[in-house]
Amino acid sequence: MTSLTAMASDDQYYVLKSHFLPDVIRERAESDPRFEFVYVCRDIRDVVYSMKLKFNFSLSRALARVGDALTVESWLTNGPRGRVLTQDYEVLLTDLRRAVQEVADFVGVKLTADTVDALVAELNIDAAFQKSRSRRVPLEHWRRRANRLLGRQVQFADKELMLHPQHVSKHKGKIGAWATGLDAHEVAAIEARFGDRITKGFHG
Repeated sequence: MTSLTAMASDDQYYVLKSHFLPDVIRERAESDPRFEFVYVCRDIRDVVYSMKLKFNFSLSRALARVGDALTVESWLTNGPRGRVLTQDYEVLLTDLRRAVQEVADFVGVKLTADTVDALVAELNIDAAFQKSRSRRVPLEHWRRRANRLLGRQVQFADKELMLHPQHVSKHKGKIGAWATGLDAHEVAAIEARFGDRITKGFHG
């Protein structure tokens, strides 16, 4: 794997996908203008439901993960100003062509119509659904829990697109799926902890 130091000194673009930014990336980004970030906002209730559905997280663990993610959001808000593109999850889901063009404009790359078409065909939610179901990991939830208890990192995701096995749910990322996927107690707990931040996007 190419080291972060090597990436930072290379003229190529490297794309790293992460829900939580390691300290080393934050430290480098604060002094190196070549680091740029694409930040996707999504309704926290749908985020919690997604984590419960995909990773079998307890409510408390899902809420803790969201809290950690919002710490990253705070850093993006106050850190590398001018180098953060914020995208609404709904745009990614319903208007991928626009989302692709936003990223291209952000990084200063001109795309032909054919290239945009190819990216949309490769990355749309239906294609992602099929790709995420091309591989199954036996006892996946159990193996995740066991490795977490042992302090080991485990990676089941596709190395190219970072799609986990079964990553895209049967409802294909439907917006508002939390309304039928979470019970009243869970919704109340989310609202009590995160308040009006639930649907409000980051605007740095």
